[in-house]
Amino acid sequence: MRDYQLEGMNWLITLYENGLNGILADEMGLGKTIQSISLLAFLYEQGIKGPFLITCPLSTVSNWCNEIKRFAPGFPVLNYSGSKEKRKIIREEYFHNLNSSKPIGRKSNQVETPAIIVASYEIIIRDSKFLDKIDWKFLIVDEGHRLKNNNCLLLKELKKLRTSNRLLLTGTPLQNNLGELWSLLNFILPDIFHDVALFEQWFDFNSLQSKLETDEDDEQTKALINVEIQKSLISNLHTILKPFLLRRLKREAIKDLPPKREYIIYANLTQEQTLLYKAALKRNLKPVLLKHFFKEYLKINNFKLGDDKYIENFINLKLSSNVDTIDDIVKPYNKEYEKYMKLDKLWFQVKRDIDAKKLQNLMMQLRLICDSPYLFFFPWIDETKMTDDLIKNSGKLAILDQILPKLLSNNHKVLIFSQFTKMIDLIQDFCDYNNIKSARIDGSTDQETRAEEISSFNKSLKYQVFLLSTRAGGLGLNLVGADTVILFDSDWNPQVDLQAMDRAHRIGQTKPVIVYRMAMINTVEQVLLSKADSKRKLEKLVISMGKFETLSKLSQAKNANKSLSKEQSALKTDHDLLSYELTKLLNEHAFLTKKNGSDSIMSKDNILNKDELNELFDRSPSAYERSSDDVNNDERFKRIVMFETVSSME
Repeated sequence: MRDYQLEGMNWLITLYENGLNGILADEMGLGKTIQSISLLAFLYEQGIKGPFLITCPLSTVSNWCNEIKRFAPGFPVLNYSGSKEKRKIIREEYFHNLNSSKPIGRKSNQVETPAIIVASYEIIIRDSKFLDKIDWKFLIVDEGHRLKNNNCLLLKELKKLRTSNRLLLTGTPLQNNLGELWSLLNFILPDIFHDVALFEQWFDFNSLQSKLETDEDDEQTKALINVEIQKSLISNLHTILKPFLLRRLKREAIKDLPPKREYIIYANLTQEQTLLYKAALKRNLKPVLLKHFFKEYLKINNFKLGDDKYIENFINLKLSSNVDTIDDIVKPYNKEYEKYMKLDKLWFQVKRDIDAKKLQNLMMQLRLICDSPYLFFFPWIDETKMTDDLIKNSGKLAILDQILPKLLSNNHKVLIFSQFTKMIDLIQDFCDYNNIKSARIDGSTDQETRAEEISSFNKSLKYQVFLLSTRAGGLGLNLVGADTVILFDSDWNPQVDLQAMDRAHRIGQTKPVIVYRMAMINTVEQVLLSKADSKRKLEKLVISMGKFETLSKLSQAKNANKSLSKEQSALKTDHDLLSYELTKLLNEHAFLTKKNGSDSIMSKDNILNKDELNELFDRSPSAYERSSDDVNNDERFKRIVMFETVSSME
């Protein structure tokens, strides 16, 4: 164990010896797992043989079991998972000894009673009536920030468990939200934090707030009052949390961790993406999708049923509000009846798929368009006959096509994250089209397959590319076999993107890491970038965003998901303003991507120049020593910006 991990273990032991619970909140990648295991091993050696319960996301259950076997091989550990029938067998075989006087960890009737049981959140909820009958000597909750909602079902079930010793693990900085913070503190220290009203009195700034609302002083004075309120809030929070929370950052704790640098790679919307993006802003997306993809469907699958004008007339008739049946259409074209019937059948297939799409959420539509038009309709009947339309009609895939083959030829291993499972499908199609073998994890991947894919990726050359959904694959996974991370799209919460990066940039990594973040110029993705820019690497972006009232609110929101929901709800009556601002942003002549220097219009062809490629692929020590200002002020670089994603709470 490293020195800071030993310090963490001793802190946990001290809490236990003083009858206190706590929150281990080390930054992701610092080894909260091994520190927790070492605590349980200490208790085991002191004669406290368990049972201990660890609950975590489904995606990390196998990893917890493997780490326990690796660092504490003498610990009997049980993976409590599987079907209802399988769990019943496990309970009948193991659980009857857990509350007995027989020493745990010893074999009873040829069955070794487990000292540690690892279960997912879902299993805790489903099997609470069995689990709350056991006297647990210690409870560890991984990703403990999920308990911040006092009304969540998982929290209610965990509170029913018979244990007085609790530890929360989280790599996410705690938010300045009193209700959420109280929920966590109430869980770990219910005797101290039992009264939410009393807790809120610590943060009673009514006098300052009333002055802020009624004072006729200028805006500068009001801003100063706001600063004082925030200072008081943070000071009181730190005072309360200090005895119960330990948080260290990687840059402070690990001096020998290989360096990481991050780039934004800008792409332009392609002609197809621009068509759909503008249609979405005008709330006219469905007919445009129908028209565009019907033509695409005919072209890609080589249906020769008429020239362009002929097909155009057919589409216009089908989209006409006063034409409902095929008979109405074909009456003037009796000689072409058979051809029209074939067209109509194909039209029905395309229309059925597009009608099934939910197109109410404008922001989601725009984000999908920024990734690929084919997220709305996949036109290839035979996937083995994929064409390069997949690449050339997506600005991001066009960029990926320039960097991924080069990375692989230089023996780099790459993680590619996307928010959207269907986009992962398309990236997988891209890999297949280029004869690139890829592993994959998304929300539907079972535990056994996850473990096999991760092990194969880290230990062999079978795969050089690992495709992951950002939220399903961004937590708790150790993928240090990779030295490159590609964020195909960004999350509203920068912390989620940081979690994705830390799958590779963590303890065990021996190589310098590079992160490439894809972004579309002059689109809604600029709002997401500005949220992650707490170090103001994109100063002109922030200034430019300030011209747009609604977009600025979204980019400055503290709680991304909740604020976004509120904004979208409010905008139902003011939807035109959001569309207007996004349209204006799209039509900017040049987006200000540089912190300083002149503004230049980049080409529309989505081709990285030689200097940009050299910069992106440079892994030399000097490349990691260059400052972001040096890179971002270099006029040779039109499409790339050195960046650093930082949580707004750090």
